[in-house]
Amino acid sequence: MLSPSQQQLKCLLEHYETGRYDDAETLAVSITHEFPEHPFGWKVLGAVLNQTGRKSEAVQIMQKVVALTPQDPDSHYNLGIALKALGRLKEAESSYQQAITLKTDFAEAQNNLGDMLQELGRLDEAEVSLRQAITFKPDFAEAYYNLGITLKTMGRIEDAKASYKQAIALKSGYSEAYLNLCDLLEKNNKLDEVQLVLKDVKGNVFDKEEDFLFYEAMVWYRQEKYDVAGRLIKKINIDALTEKRKSAFLKLKGDFHHYSKDYSFAFETFQAMNEKVKDSPEYKYQESETYFTQQREKVRQIERLQENSSYKSPIRATWVQPTFLIGFPRSGTTLLDSILRSHSKIDVVEEKPMLAKLENELVNFPTISTIESINAMEAETLSGFYFKELKKYSQMEKSSVVIDKLPLNILKVPLINQIFPKAKFVLALRHPLDCVFSCWMQNFQINPAMANMLDLDRAVEFYCTAMEIFHLCQKRYALNIHRVRYEDLVLDFEREVSNILRFLKLKWEERLRNYQEAAFERGMINTPSYSQVVKPIYNTASYRWKNYEQFLEQYKSRLDPWIGEYGYSA
Repeated sequence: MLSPSQQQLKCLLEHYETGRYDDAETLAVSITHEFPEHPFGWKVLGAVLNQTGRKSEAVQIMQKVVALTPQDPDSHYNLGIALKALGRLKEAESSYQQAITLKTDFAEAQNNLGDMLQELGRLDEAEVSLRQAITFKPDFAEAYYNLGITLKTMGRIEDAKASYKQAIALKSGYSEAYLNLCDLLEKNNKLDEVQLVLKDVKGNVFDKEEDFLFYEAMVWYRQEKYDVAGRLIKKINIDALTEKRKSAFLKLKGDFHHYSKDYSFAFETFQAMNEKVKDSPEYKYQESETYFTQQREKVRQIERLQENSSYKSPIRATWVQPTFLIGFPRSGTTLLDSILRSHSKIDVVEEKPMLAKLENELVNFPTISTIESINAMEAETLSGFYFKELKKYSQMEKSSVVIDKLPLNILKVPLINQIFPKAKFVLALRHPLDCVFSCWMQNFQINPAMANMLDLDRAVEFYCTAMEIFHLCQKRYALNIHRVRYEDLVLDFEREVSNILRFLKLKWEERLRNYQEAAFERGMINTPSYSQVVKPIYNTASYRWKNYEQFLEQYKSRLDPWIGEYGYSA
């Protein structure tokens, strides 16, 4: 095979490594034309295309490199990087796996694979890959960093903290590891520890100054030192923030304007936050319209079934029947979770994928009709998948009541009812305008459901759809429900909690009054309410919508049926 001269290769590499990408591309193209079977020109061309943002072209070139050098692990590894950048994650996984097959101790490929598996939610596999990377390369700071992210997602907070600290110890000035450690500690309400990390940063880290300033402002705001927080917020240049923290900063800034009673500025800031999220690559992958259309279709299906026939469950379940804590997001489910889990006989499992695991066993996207046709034997089998997942998070035998808390399980009531026909439901309610507006002003972790909260028009329609589904299910299935209004809970804590306990056939315990202590000791709370539930109960979130009435007036008529249904006034 004819080869380029050493001088050509040296010059090409020099252009690339010094960032002269136009020159590198010109020379690489020339070399590939003259020596089409030699891989080096193609490799550099692919790298240049990747660096200059032409991801699709980069993939095509790197696929050619793999064809020329099928036994080269680096070629498969580089193709994996390019495929991941395009969001073609399954193909990227295959490329990383092939690289590892060819080179079993390929630490970088194990690290990238672990990072990607974490993004895909395959956390156990991610941990295995990342620990393999560390085994092969014990001083691999980036692998410890990615392991920290995975362990945090798994809820193993102390392990995640140790992993971030190890990354920092191995790589001087590792700003992202410091920042993720700040984020972990803040979300676990360990504000004093955040301040210690920020002190350590000074003199050791010399980039991402605005990001650290954001966490400093966040800590002061949460400690109710509003003057200091306000001064820091004004100093932060949003354009200098890391992209992934811009929406979080706008959330903090909006909250500060709200506290300062600058409601118009607050509204504008929350609006900017949502626009920022909508500009993100993550948002574009969510297919929010498809998700919303599926929920509207559920309404139509239940209505047609109700018109054509009544429903009577053929299932006499002999298996355990959980209690489901549901409601539209921001309706007070996290507060109820924190209160109820402080009872000695209650185990609350927070936002875990038990129903998702069960649903995975159903073929395609089931219709309500096919769900209602599930027989007793099938229901018992499907419940087994639910309980297998539940046992990862709950010692069921030690609790009288197991509560599955996930607000948007309100959309899955037909399935819940068919598999658990004697299930109890605790329905959390809040004034519909407060509920919708609070969703819109949150910086949720983006997913197909939360992607429908970024426009007020859609958030209102999503709320109405969820409540229509539940209302129709309540009528069709004669559900066993206890309603709890957030505003009533705030005004008369003991009465409302006692009513819930009677519904669950449990007695009052004095420890319920100190639920904040249990919440603080609990560690990671996986909802935007993590910072509120460690405080004494307060009523400033009740009827917050009235401060923004000029922006919400147009939605009153659409929400009016639910405002009346749940005993509120507009």
